Formats: sequence, structure tokens, C-alpha cells
Amino acid sequence: MRKIILVLLSIIYISNITLAQDRITKNSGEAIDGKILEINPDAIKIKKGNNKSDSTLIISKLDIESVQYENGTKYKLNLEGNGRHISSTMNKKFSVEVAPVALIPTGTLAVDYNVGIGIETTVLCELSQNTSLFGQTGMDYIRGPQFFGHGNEIGHNSILFGIRYSSTHFYFGFGAGLGSYFTHYNGQHGFEINPQIGYLMKRVNFQLKFNRTTLEGLNYTFLNIGLAFKFCDLR
Repeated sequence: MRKIILVLLSIIYISNITLAQDRITKNSGEAIDGKILEINPDAIKIKKGNNKSDSTLIISKLDIESVQYENGTKYKLNLEGNGRHISSTMNKKFSVEVAPVALIPTGTLAVDYNVGIGIETTVLCELSQNTSLFGQTGMDYIRGPQFFGHGNEIGHNSILFGIRYSSTHFYFGFGAGLGSYFTHYNGQHGFEINPQIGYLMKRVNFQLKFNRTTLEGLNYTFLNIGLAFKFCDLR
């Protein structure tokens, strides 16, 4: 388990070196990357690059087609009325994330099971710059000590729906839905909750989740650590 965590942290460190920047795309097609400092009624101020010596530009909104923040949120600017008033509107954006995960059983599960692995798929629908709805499903495999013999492995899958709030680099979310545990011989279904936090990067998000499924009055819980790879954005 320690090796898995070290590998995940190494990938996060490497990915963090290449974090995305904010981007302003002008009507002419020119793209300007940097850090957006201010958004005024008539203009946007952006600092190009990451160094103190890099230049700062003030660009009229009349010359801007769209603004994209480093977390992937994108706005298009539309003219209203006679062109003196400009409002920003955002198209609904759908994105898909696929995450290999490592599982650490806690509570009741920790008595008989050591560690697990799994895969998750999440579809997000962006409601605003910081808020998204999501649907999530996953398949996990948790194994116990080798000497356990009969019943030393268990499967888990879930179908969850929830909401996620994102800042510049972090997100916080909560999902709920149907969770199932099964062996070779039988299965049980119950209500599952899934609070989660994550660190946002350019194409990879680090995620930490807590899964709790209630089955016949008992709570089955585990920590979920993974890297979510963003495969596509759809508008």
C-alpha cells in the first residue's frame, strides 16, 4: 500500500509542474496565457507568464471572444444592446473523468480485509464557474489476508449522484446513491454516501473520498485514493 501511495504522490508532483494557466482568446484568434488579475466592466487585466518580470496587459472586452481559467472553466463574452454593455455567459460543459483507485478499508471492513483496487468513471455537468453536478459509477475489488481462504475477497460497486464545488486548485463534493457488496455467492445493496475532496491539475485530479454503505444496519466504510484523468470536454 505504501508503494501505491508513493507512486500516486510522484505523479501528482510531476503533473503539478505543468499546471495550466488562465487563457484569454481574442476575436482575432490570438491566445494569451497567464494569470487573470482583474475583471472590470469593460476590460480584463492579465499577467503573462509566471515570473515577476513578465508584462501585464489590459484587454478590452470588446476584443475578447472567451476566457478560460486554469481549472478548465470557460466563458464566452457576448455583446448586449449597443455594444457598451458586455455580459459573460457560459455554455453547459460536460466532462468525463476515469480514475484508477486504491482502497483502504476502515471500521468493519478493516477487520477482515487489507487493501483493494478499483476503477471509477465520473461524468460532470458544469452549472457555473465553480459548481458542477456529477454522476459516478465504479467497480472495486477488496482482498483479505491470504490465509483467510473462503470469503477472503469481496467486490463493491456503486451508482452515485452529487454536486461538486471547485476553487482554483481544490474541489469539495458530496455524492449519494446505491452501493453494493458481493462475493462469489451472494450480494447486498444499500444506501451509500461519498464525501470527497480533490486537488485540480491540468489533466489529472488527485482525489480522496470516503465511502460509507449501510447494509442491514451495519456501516461498511473505506477510504478511496486515486488519480482522475480527464479524457474529454463536451459542449
